[in-house]
Amino acid sequence: MDAKELLLTRRSVRSFTDKRVDRDVLKEALRVSTYAPTGMGRQSPLLVCVSDDEAIETLKKLNASILGMDIDPYYGAKTIILAFGKAERVTCVEDATSLLVYLGLALYGEGIGSCWVHRMKQVFELPEGKKLIESWDLPEGYVAVGSLAVGYPDGEHPTVAERKKDYIIYK
Repeated sequence: MDAKELLLTRRSVRSFTDKRVDRDVLKEALRVSTYAPTGMGRQSPLLVCVSDDEAIETLKKLNASILGMDIDPYYGAKTIILAFGKAERVTCVEDATSLLVYLGLALYGEGIGSCWVHRMKQVFELPEGKKLIESWDLPEGYVAVGSLAVGYPDGEHPTVAERKKDYIIYK
């Protein structure tokens, strides 16, 4: 698929099969994502690839508790990718976001679905979230920015909605 088609057709997937993503394919998509632009080229964000069932259950529970709902905010995904930005960087959020966007595109190019899931900052401010970070031995000074639920789509890939007419303003 060419770059333009990739950009025009990638959509969030909100239903995943039970099949885990091939580790080599996942590693390559993660590697590709590290070529995303970051402020001053510092490459300061971190990605954490979570495929441990217990950690995923904890993330689901914490994320759902912030919503005050009994749901799976990760739509059954067997892998969750977390992006952390270096708090001292003025481009902390933008840098981590850039990696997640590149990652979603790289995964889609391999037929793998993803969906951005919010509330990571709040998840890792909770005591159980802090325990997860400690167990992962992450360096100090990072703040959670976002996450991707990752897996093989359960069904057809979502179609593209028509673009709104006033999306772009030319002056």
